[in-house]
Parts: sequence; C-alpha cells; structure tokens
Amino acid sequence: MKHSDLNARFDWTRDSRWWDSWRILRGTGPLTGDCDDYAVTALFIACGQSWLRFWWRLATFQACFWFTRLRSGELHMMVWVRGRGWVDNAHPIWGPRTLPKLFPMPWPVVILKLMMGWAR
Repeated sequence: MKHSDLNARFDWTRDSRWWDSWRILRGTGPLTGDCDDYAVTALFIACGQSWLRFWWRLATFQACFWFTRLRSGELHMMVWVRGRGWVDNAHPIWGPRTLPKLFPMPWPVVILKLMMGWAR
C-alpha cells in the first residue's frame, strides 16, 4: 500500500472510550480507524511495510508519535519521521507542522497499544 492509498481510503471513526488500541490498517475497501491508527499505518508505510524498520526507527528516535491538541481542543496523534516531517489524518501530506506538540509517546507504550490492537 502507498501513502496516497491510505489517504484515499481512510475513514475516521472513534475508538471505544475504554479500549483505545492502535492498529495497522490493511485490507481492501475503506480503512477505518482513528488518528492513532492513521499515524501507525503512515509510519509502517514509510518504513516500506517492514516491522524491522518500523521498530528500528522508533528505537533509534528516527520516528516518534506525538500527542497534540486540535484547534477544537481534542487530543490528537501525529507522527514525525526524520527526513519526511510530520503527518496525521488532519494534515495527510508529509511536511512541517505548527500544531503544539504536547508529549511524545515512548516506544514501549507503542508496543503495548499495538498488542491491544492485535487482541481486539
């Protein structure tokens, strides 16, 4: 899958309040998820859909997930990748961002959130 395919097929939907998990969006038809699903899928695509490169970029700080707040005040996830910049479902083109970065998501938490998504 290419990033343009993710953008064309992404359909935003809210996670459950009690079970916020992250998933790599795949398959045919609409790719349904929220901002964190979009962000992890965008990173996975940027890594050539390789789990090894995905974890390597996170572990070596070449990529990082960040929480921000949208203008509406809602908490939101975006991803930064060295050499590409920022991307999220609200701004689906890689590049610079002016939204305030609240706090990064440590990669051990990324592992936990993805494991929760696989259990779903």
